[in-house]
Amino acid sequence: MSLGPGSEKASSSNHGFGMTDVAAPGGNSNSQYPVFPGPCGPQISSTIPFGSGYACIQGTSMASPHTTGVAALIVSQFGRLGSDAGTPHVVMRPQEVEAYLQERTIDIGLPGYDECFGNGRIDAVPEVTHDTSRLYQPNPPGPEYAE
Repeated sequence: MSLGPGSEKASSSNHGFGMTDVAAPGGNSNSQYPVFPGPCGPQISSTIPFGSGYACIQGTSMASPHTTGVAALIVSQFGRLGSDAGTPHVVMRPQEVEAYLQERTIDIGLPGYDECFGNGRIDAVPEVTHDTSRLYQPNPPGPEYAE
C-alpha cells in the first residue's frame, strides 16, 4: 500500500481483500495534507532510468523500494553471517524479515490490523532498534480511507 504525506492511502493505490501486510510512503499528488518542502511536494524524488536526472514520482513503485530498504536494514542488523561457495555474507530467513516488518509498524487507520493499511506504516527506526512497542497514529477520516 502506498501512502501520501499524511499517511493517507494514496489515490493511485488500492488493496485487495485482506491482502495488505504493511504500508509505506509512496507519494500522493492528490493529498489534502500539508506537503514537504521541495520540488516534489507530495511526491517522491527518484532517479530515472534514462539520463542522469531525477523525477517526481508516486505510487507503489515508490513504496516498494522504501520497504525493500527497510528490509535490508533489518537483515544488516539482525541477520547471521553465512557463506555460499566460500563468500561470507549476512543471511536471514524471509519469514523472519517479514515478521520484523509486520510487528514493528506504526498502526494507522483502524486500531490493529485492517484491510486498507494492514499492520501499519513501516518505520526504519523501530525496525532496526528492535523496538517492540506499538504506536497508534489514527488517520483523520477522509475519502481516501474507505473500507
